[in-house]
Amino acid sequence: MSSLFGKSSVHSKSSDKSEPKRSGSNNDKIKPDHHDVDGQDLEGDSKVPSGKASSNSDSIDVRIHWTSKPADSELPPRVHGFDNERLSLKKLLGNRENDNQFKAVGIVGTRGVGKTALCQEYYLESTFFLPRVWVSIPKQTANIGKGHHESPKIAILKRILASLGIEEEKITMNTRAKNVKPDSSSHDLDDDFILLEDLLYILRLQLIGKRYLIVLDDVRDQLSPDAWYENLDKSGTGTDPDTSGGTSLACALPKGCGGTVIVTTRFDETAKKMVGEANVLRVLPLPDPESILEIFWDAALGGDPSLSNTDVLKDKALGRIADIVHPGTSLSGNKTDITKALIREKVIIKCNGLPLAAKLMGVTMRKQLHDQNKEHIDASNQKEEPKKGDN
Repeated sequence: MSSLFGKSSVHSKSSDKSEPKRSGSNNDKIKPDHHDVDGQDLEGDSKVPSGKASSNSDSIDVRIHWTSKPADSELPPRVHGFDNERLSLKKLLGNRENDNQFKAVGIVGTRGVGKTALCQEYYLESTFFLPRVWVSIPKQTANIGKGHHESPKIAILKRILASLGIEEEKITMNTRAKNVKPDSSSHDLDDDFILLEDLLYILRLQLIGKRYLIVLDDVRDQLSPDAWYENLDKSGTGTDPDTSGGTSLACALPKGCGGTVIVTTRFDETAKKMVGEANVLRVLPLPDPESILEIFWDAALGGDPSLSNTDVLKDKALGRIADIVHPGTSLSGNKTDITKALIREKVIIKCNGLPLAAKLMGVTMRKQLHDQNKEHIDASNQKEEPKKGDN
């Protein structure tokens, strides 16, 4: 049982009056995207799976959901211990002068504290936004502009556009940088700049007139601060794009139809630069040990609410865990109760209030229970084989 109870712990300046000029581009080929709610484009959910994608977009994950039905996600059936944070997030997002005002909010906290889970819960519930786009950004590409990797900014914009139904071929047709080849040794930084400006322009066309929700998950630019991500609401209310040069992310985010951006990051300064101090929600480790234990049991019992809420089934699991923790021993007192107390102590101490740590410990326990069950089945089958031979 060393894996669970051992020593290791889990601790450009433009405005709406002067949109970016696009000389030499096929401006008329991509129009603002106004889907009919009853049309085919809005049926079902589409998802670009997480994990390793193409070489030009490593560690970039984009999800978009077109209907009111939440798509499958890794979010557990219940998110424990975030009642206050839930209310604070909704209060921040609802703090607008009117329903059409743009809003950007940042969620800050250490790794594993539950930023993404909190954001996912809101994201899946907020069916009044259309479209909804989720972009996970685990890391920044190191070789920007050196011919080996696409700029992460360009990769993010392309994947968002792809999720909005804009094919790569159409993007290429509508950009002025026709010869941009990220894998080429003759990569031109000027082409990168032109392409970035054009992608921002195209994205803006797709979002105009829509009540969109965009989540930028795990933004990490603390080592090399980048103004491209900053001041997402700089242009304030209205529909004017950002006027800080035309190449920042803010210029692609229309401000007049209730559009919303949520940023999650580990770095306080990053969040403040992107959304402003008044719009930052800081998430701390959970102070309630019972919430941590519930997260552990959700993961250990497979995430099935019926299992977590049934004491009989939980006690049955505890009995099996007791056999793992104390194999072949005879304990004074109730072995299951002793095991339950041991689990409580170890989970609370090792997790230190971090939901992710509790989840990982629960997953480890679930695997050990599965392996134990498989061993019992194999042993039972081996005992039955001689009997079959005698017949």
